[in-house]
Amino acid sequence: MALAAYLKVTTHKIKVFIMTAQLFGLNSYQNHTRKEMGFTNFQWTLNGAVARASQPGYTSNDSKHALGPVEITYLKSKGINCVISANHYDIPKVGRTLLNNANISHHHYQVGDYQPPSVFQLQNAANVIDAAINAGGAVLVYCGYGQGRTGTFVAGWAMQKYLTAHPAADINGMCNMAFLRDNFGVENFLQVNAVRASAALAPATAPAPAPMFGSGPINLGMPDNMSSGPKFSSFGSDISW
Repeated sequence: MALAAYLKVTTHKIKVFIMTAQLFGLNSYQNHTRKEMGFTNFQWTLNGAVARASQPGYTSNDSKHALGPVEITYLKSKGINCVISANHYDIPKVGRTLLNNANISHHHYQVGDYQPPSVFQLQNAANVIDAAINAGGAVLVYCGYGQGRTGTFVAGWAMQKYLTAHPAADINGMCNMAFLRDNFGVENFLQVNAVRASAALAPATAPAPAPMFGSGPINLGMPDNMSSGPKFSSFGSDISW
């Protein structure tokens, strides 16, 4: 039994090592239900820079929620100064005020459960994440449980920004159902094609029979709400979202 347990642990470590190598330093998504100061399923995709988790106080689906002193203390302890939410519900104004007072920016992109974000949502969020990292900060991305929509946003950033700096990365080859599910937690084919479109890749062919989901995201475009955002000066003057 001891040998079997050792082999099981060793095999898992080898698998994680191979996945990490394939992801060029990113950590593969590991589903877990551990709770820490209001958050479930917290983990780093890029150590010290990009994290993911459930909504605060997650039970079984998207619900109205808040980021209070306990959650903000936790975020500060992790060095997080930017929050991206793909939850159906935005946080109340008081929560946004608390985040702002703690110098944590907040960006809400409303996306229904199991739905794909719009291409523009993914591209906009990737810019926000990249700007936060380049400024020396860290980002938390969450949806409901912190798997499908969260994984889609994180994968969108990885394929648009992070992996483009690695010439050996086969981004087109990575953007398939198996790879995005196993490494990012993407849950369905519509989410896969949203990631592909955000990275300017042609749609992948759906397997037959394809599962039937809704026809698209709830909203298109900019974050539905935010406390602050990056500034871009390439247009002649700073534009702040």
